[in-house]
Amino acid sequence: MPTLRKMIVDFSKIKYRDKKEQELLVGEEEYSLLQRPEISAVLNKNIIKTTKKDLLNQQIAEAIEESFKKIKKVDFKVLAKGIYQELVDHLAVNFGFNIDISEMARTMIGSPEERWMYLLRETERNHHGSDSMKIAQIAEKLGCSRRSLELDVKRITETGFKLLGQKIQLVDEDNSVLNMKSTPHPIILMQNISQILVILEGLRAMEKNQAFKEFADHTAMNIWNQLTEYAQNKVLDALELMGQDAELTWYFQLRDSSKNVNRFLSEAKMSESNPLSRLMYLGKNRMPFNITYLNDQGERTELYDCVVRFFNPVVSELRVTTPQGEFEIQGANIVEIEVLT
Repeated sequence: MPTLRKMIVDFSKIKYRDKKEQELLVGEEEYSLLQRPEISAVLNKNIIKTTKKDLLNQQIAEAIEESFKKIKKVDFKVLAKGIYQELVDHLAVNFGFNIDISEMARTMIGSPEERWMYLLRETERNHHGSDSMKIAQIAEKLGCSRRSLELDVKRITETGFKLLGQKIQLVDEDNSVLNMKSTPHPIILMQNISQILVILEGLRAMEKNQAFKEFADHTAMNIWNQLTEYAQNKVLDALELMGQDAELTWYFQLRDSSKNVNRFLSEAKMSESNPLSRLMYLGKNRMPFNITYLNDQGERTELYDCVVRFFNPVVSELRVTTPQGEFEIQGANIVEIEVLT
């Protein structure tokens, strides 16, 4: 006869391969189901289909709800909701449980800001801007009403909200469809000037690499826009103190350029400036493309339906796979990249 512990462990092993998914059930974290005191006394209890389960059903439901409350991030809550529901269904079909976790969704919704960031992330993560996600689907995932999300979308679409000093908006069709090319990934700004200076100096170094230049420039401008005038002056004072007067020119350019940055640029848009940046974007998202380059003999060569297999932006080494096989290309020889939609 299996124990409740074995049921949960076996389900996790069979159903999930990702460590993050398994941790929700059998991990060592406080939110892991096997760590919950609500079921600790019954985990090693032998159970069969005919076992009376009224009390067990209630204990497991409470354990799941308490696990759920310990999870902080909305997107992780969405993942957990699906996994817990699959576990409940598995226990019902195979062992005769009847576990009600409908109360769980009420703790998921979070603040409006959390919902907005989830909307932005999910829109890009699943579709890369080439498809749409229904409001009803997202509402079901979040465990909130469609009306709540419609109001969120309306506010983001009409008035936007600021992230890293830039106004973020969603494109909305008839209050039912979301579509966005890319999403911002928040940078947690440090508390002291020295840490901010280290980040900016790192970005200044990274912009020397053509593949990173646009991303580094815009990230630096976003950070600079978040600083108060006092903090900006303290950064400049620190540079003078360290004898880096020559580098002040970059910061003055950063200050002037950042005044013109008042909206979010999608990753796709930002990567249009040079082929190496575009390859980073395509490789990360596993997106297909056509490429034109000069071979070793200086001849113009075209490859179709390519996917990045390997890309080292430091030495501009690129390997792509195509229906005809795998090819190696030097980044400096790239003439044009056509993204396939």
